[in-house]
Formats: sequence, structure tokens, C-alpha cells
Amino acid sequence: MTGSEDDLGGLELRDGATRVRARDTAWLAEGARLLLADLRAHPAHARPVVPSDPMDDFELLDAWRAGSREAGSELFERHFPGLFWFFRNKAGESAEDLVQQTFLSVVESRDRFRKDASFRTYLFTVARSKLYDFVDRHARRGDAVDIDAMSVQDLGLSPTADLANGEQQRILLHALRRLPLGLQVVLELYYFERIRGAEMAEVLGIPHGTVRSRVRRALEQLRERLAELEQSPEGVETTMSNLDDWAQLLRKAALRPTDGGSPVGT
Repeated sequence: MTGSEDDLGGLELRDGATRVRARDTAWLAEGARLLLADLRAHPAHARPVVPSDPMDDFELLDAWRAGSREAGSELFERHFPGLFWFFRNKAGESAEDLVQQTFLSVVESRDRFRKDASFRTYLFTVARSKLYDFVDRHARRGDAVDIDAMSVQDLGLSPTADLANGEQQRILLHALRRLPLGLQVVLELYYFERIRGAEMAEVLGIPHGTVRSRVRRALEQLRERLAELEQSPEGVETTMSNLDDWAQLLRKAALRPTDGGSPVGT
């Protein structure tokens, strides 16, 4: 994504709040397309999953709100891969659009976020809200959505099946998508984005003291789903004991283009 300080992309400040015009939406959409193409062609360009300096991120956000497209480009490129994975494994081909919606909401709601939390906490709090809104709109007609009981599969969502390389990765993806959506989000934030402790509590909107029990319950259910899919107990243990490694491999695989594969879990 490129741009000049003179072309503000439609950002306008009124009464201290940021108003984002349709022109910004188009700019983000084009930026997402170009960035995704670059990451697919050059996977090494993806940034590692490490928390950025929160002041750097918030400074970039404030500069973007003030009209700097260069700052917006840097912030977008910094966090695009993690957000894209977060959405793609649940929302399939709608992932790019949800990433754009998340960034636009982040710009618009900046004044409502406390400065004592990291930017990634802020970003994934908004992303979680966008995901659940998406689920409410796209779940099977007539379903009352319960994220603590219903999985992506139960909700009739169709993330593509071609994110994985190899049988164990496919089984892990399949198992994740059979978890209640709320627990799938917990594990993917914990292992794929390495959001933990107080940050996890903030993103999920739960007391800090309940994070550990939430992660433990998610792991227990993941083990059960793997046991239903794996042909041997050894396969379950191999996957469970290497979740960090599997997570990073799947995160990179999510950047590959789809080839029209069938939905997982059908």
C-alpha cells in the first residue's frame, strides 16, 4: 500500500471524531488485495507474531486519523496477516472484507479505547465483535446463535478446506471448526496470535481470573474432537503436544489462495 501525505484518502476530522468516507473503504480494499498478493508470492514478508510497541502502533493510528495514509499503510501491513488468519478460518472468503471493516472501526472508535491496553488488544477486541456480527448475519436461517455451544460447522458457515498442508494440519483445522465458536476463538487467540493473560481477558470481555479455565476447557474439547478424527491415540498426542508449531504453520498456510476446495466438516 502506498500513498502520499497530500492524498488523505477521505479522512476528515469533525468535532474531534474521525469520519471515514467511502473512499477510505476503497483504499483499504485495494491495499488488502495487494498486500495479500505480496504475502502469497513472498511468505517470508509476513511479520512474526510478536507484540509491537503499543506506542508505535497508537502513534501510527493517530497519524492515520490525522490524514497520513503512509501511517495507515504501515499499521495495516503490520497487523494484516494475523487478522486475516483470524477471520479466514471461520468466515472463509469474507476474511478480507472483515479485516477492512475491523480497521475502519478501529479508526472510528479510537477515542473510546483505554490507552493502558496494547493496540493488538484493541484490534482483536474489535475483530471479535466483527466476527460475531458476521456470524449473526450468516448463520443458518432461523438459528439462534449461541457461540458457547455452536461451532462453525453447526452454524452452517463454510470456511474453505484448503488451508492445510498434510493430514495432521487438516485434522487440526477440522477439530477446531467442531469446537463451540467461543472456544475456537480462545485457542486461536492463544496459540495463533499468542494473546494471553490480561490481554486475553480484555479481548474476550471476561474476568482475568477465568482466562486459564477457559483455555483449559477449550483444550479438553479440542482433544475430544481430535480423538474423533484421528485414527490413533498417538496422533492426538502428537498434535496436542505441538500446538504452537502447528498453529504457526497453519497461520502461514492461510495466506495461500483458495482453489475452490469443499468446506471442512461437511
